[in-house]
Amino acid sequence: MAPLRVVYWVIVVAVTFATGSFASLLVHTAMKYRSKWLNILISTGVIGIAVTIVLSVLNLIAFDIWPSTWAELLNQFIIVTLISAVVEVGSFALGAGSPTQNENAVALMQRLPWEKRGPLVSLSAEDHYVRVTKTNGTKLLLIRLLDAIKEVGDTRGMQIHRSHWVALDQIQKVERSGDRGKVIMKDESSCPISRKYMPDVRAAGMLPNGPKPKPKSGLRV
Repeated sequence: MAPLRVVYWVIVVAVTFATGSFASLLVHTAMKYRSKWLNILISTGVIGIAVTIVLSVLNLIAFDIWPSTWAELLNQFIIVTLISAVVEVGSFALGAGSPTQNENAVALMQRLPWEKRGPLVSLSAEDHYVRVTKTNGTKLLLIRLLDAIKEVGDTRGMQIHRSHWVALDQIQKVERSGDRGKVIMKDESSCPISRKYMPDVRAAGMLPNGPKPKPKSGLRV
């Protein structure tokens, strides 16, 4: 029986890990423009539900056991969710301080001298160059904007204009003017939002509430 139990636990660990990783990837991809903590909260809940279902199915197949009451199922869900929360928060904490998250690990930074590297603020196309704006200054690079965007690594950002990309954590506020807008960065620089990218900005929840339309005058018939 011991070998069978070892096989069972190997399968449980492998399948639940794969399920949790896939669920986490889906949530973080769908909510990449939202805050990290909201991502973690929703991801933890989704992982808890998915892994609880998978674990129950595995127990049904292996031992013909299924949670007999809702309380038992809820207890299993709570345990799985707590473990998922620890893993998610731990991954976030380790990732935030690891080399893959800092400016030196961003591929684009490898194109700059050491003293010119820093957290990204924005990327702006200028003819055949891209102006790389960082918290410690700017630098022109001979590169296409689309190629530069591919090299920002894990820096959370979005393209808001055919010539501009901005880092989300460097945004101070967003101003809207009709079907266009403007992003004001923390360093007081600004980048325009074009009509084409306005739906993406709106979907990210970055737009301020616009004025309500005035009611039309006259009698209703």
